[in-house]
Amino acid sequence: MNKKYLIPAVALATFGVIAGCSSNSDDFSSPVSAGDKQVPSEGIAVVNVQDAKAHMALYRRSVVDSRQFDASTSEELENASVTIDSTLENGNIAVNADVTVKDDSTYTVASAGVDGDGAAWIVQVENGAVVYSWRDKAKGKWKKFETDKVCDKNKLNNIRVEHAESVVVIVVNGKIEGAFRNGAEISVKGKITIGFDKKESGKCHCKNGKIDQIDVEVVKDIKDTVES
Repeated sequence: MNKKYLIPAVALATFGVIAGCSSNSDDFSSPVSAGDKQVPSEGIAVVNVQDAKAHMALYRRSVVDSRQFDASTSEELENASVTIDSTLENGNIAVNADVTVKDDSTYTVASAGVDGDGAAWIVQVENGAVVYSWRDKAKGKWKKFETDKVCDKNKLNNIRVEHAESVVVIVVNGKIEGAFRNGAEISVKGKITIGFDKKESGKCHCKNGKIDQIDVEVVKDIKDTVES
């Protein structure tokens, strides 16, 4: 693990400070749309932006791994991974990445636990939308939540996906683009992969995009966190 720091709760008043993006108050002026792409299957409830912000304000973040990549480290990116230790096993994790996608095919930003024997999740960009897929157990059915088309091709996009207890929030370029409550806390084991996944044999979903930098963060309830 490379570096650690704590983000105070008051920083959530301007989420862009955390995501490294705009803190324009207009980012959160309208509720999350319940359009066709944003209504997950199996009765999973969409959370509006104001409720998502309120939920996020209950948590503190600490970066446990931070990596930067360039042309000289492209081979490293194809094999980049972080072992999920006890700090991250409870599933309260955030990934914050600067991503460029080349086309509309699927590109994996990060995954966690796919190689493990329990729950798992994958963050991908597909046809300009950010897609969060997950399973609740090793042989469980994969489910997914998808935003509208929010990522421009061949441009740098900041993508942040935060999982805190049963709520998942997706932020793109400083704006909450989707949030939902999946009804279950996710405990993951295995590895966090960066820029690829191992869900399907022979398909890494890694050739049509690039990550400039990515942070992996642990998310903790403020009341359970003691500042050092």
